[in-house]
Amino acid sequence: MLLGDVQETPVTDWSFVNDVPLCQIQIYAGIIPHAINLNCMATPEGELFLSCSACSTKYWSNHVGQNAPGRLRVNGRVYPVVLNRVQDEAVLDRAWAARVKKLQVYGEETYNPTPSPDAKRPQTWWSFQLRSAV
Repeated sequence: MLLGDVQETPVTDWSFVNDVPLCQIQIYAGIIPHAINLNCMATPEGELFLSCSACSTKYWSNHVGQNAPGRLRVNGRVYPVVLNRVQDEAVLDRAWAARVKKLQVYGEETYNPTPSPDAKRPQTWWSFQLRSAV
């Protein structure tokens, strides 16, 4: 269970996640909570996304359904969220661009190679869009 001060008002601008290397996300695999550290990034408009490479092989991602409840922890604060896997190519490209931009600063710190600014999105890369659940 992710612990911390729980945010009880909706968040519409998630830009602050770009100021931390990683976020902690908790999803529910059945009735069991499952938490991991992930790349998180916000677009210039403040949309929040999680990054997932080779995601089809990962335990957590295969337990996220449509409008899946979760919790996100950033800097000791916990945010109730709803997760949805992104399938739309244009939205995936927006999330990818936000990821590339953030990894120019935090790439090596998050054990990710820093991509070139014009890096193309791999077809095996997944992203999840999060929105505030309060």
